[in-house]
Amino acid sequence: PLGFHLNAAFISHWVRGGLVRSNDGKMRQTLIGGSSHGSILVVCPFWRAAAMFHKINRLQDALAKALPHVAGLNPKAFRARWQHEPPALGGMELRLKPQVPLDNLVDFDLAFAFQNLPREMQWKVVEAALMVARKTPNAGAEMDDVKRRLDIKRAMEEVAIELRIIQALGINAATGI
Repeated sequence: PLGFHLNAAFISHWVRGGLVRSNDGKMRQTLIGGSSHGSILVVCPFWRAAAMFHKINRLQDALAKALPHVAGLNPKAFRARWQHEPPALGGMELRLKPQVPLDNLVDFDLAFAFQNLPREMQWKVVEAALMVARKTPNAGAEMDDVKRRLDIKRAMEEVAIELRIIQALGINAATGI
């Protein structure tokens, strides 16, 4: 049987599920997975606004860089490491291994870690996720800084509300629209 490895749990059984019809009348399909040690995984399409999906996806990327990982490993760096087969293993340095792109999948277990961060760290992560450009100092630099801070604060509130909704629904991962 095929399995899927996510967060140290080997998901060995998948069942197709369904959600309530959305406002646009479409039935949103989900995948529900179970592991041998009893954990449940829910993967569904992101039914909210596409802009919010992209914000949370960027937040996930920023969290992957900002949060400490087990044994000091960064999951993105680890995946990139195995894209090239090293010469010591008989491969050529530029030979790529097939790899499933995960750019369109949000791991909410990682995104939920955002809520437990100190406020200062949340600020830094959102600032990095939104890639808010710092403008060069000029006559209106103070107003630009105030506007940038308001944009970051608004984005933090939007992301926090969205994550609370998703957490209440018990969703572990979502794919892009």
